[in-house]
Amino acid sequence: MRKKVNRFGKRTLTVKELQDVLPKLEGDRHDAEEVGKKAGLNLYAVDVLRCILGFTHDKAKPISQEIKDKLIGIFNDNPEKSIYQIYREYKDKLGIKGGYQTYYAIIRKAGLECNRKRDYWSVFKDKKLIHLREVEKLSFGQIQLQFPGRTRNALMQRYEKLKRKGAA
Repeated sequence: MRKKVNRFGKRTLTVKELQDVLPKLEGDRHDAEEVGKKAGLNLYAVDVLRCILGFTHDKAKPISQEIKDKLIGIFNDNPEKSIYQIYREYKDKLGIKGGYQTYYAIIRKAGLECNRKRDYWSVFKDKKLIHLREVEKLSFGQIQLQFPGRTRNALMQRYEKLKRKGAA
C-alpha cells in the first residue's frame, strides 16, 4: 500500500496524479509553480520535473548579422572596455539573449582578441625569460625591468612552469 506522506512530511503523488500534473508544467515557470503548489510539489520538485521533461530549454533565436556588426563596432570603438563592461552597458540596447559569454563568442568568431586586460605569454617572451634567467643569470628583479606590466611574482611563476614543462 502507498504511503500518504514521505519522510519529510510531504504528500506523495499517485501515478495518476503525476500524469495529470506533468502536462500542466509546460507553460511559464510561474504558472508551473502554481500548478505544483496545488498538487503539493515544492518549487525544487517543479523545476526538476520541468528540466527532466525538457520544458526549460528555450530555443534561442539566431542573432542577426546586423546586431553582430553593431556589437563588433561597439567593441572596436571602446578599446578600454572589457566584453563584460560592454555587456553590462549595452545588453538592453542590443537585445542579445544570454549572458556576456554570448558577446564573447560573437567577438571571438569575428577573429578579435577578447581579453584586453591580460598580456598573454608568447613563445618569444618565454624564450627571452629563459635566456635572461639562465644565460645572463639575472635576478627576477632585474628581469622585471625587461617585462613592463609583469610582476616579479608573475615572472617567477612563469619561469617555474616552463622548468616543469622542460622548456627551460
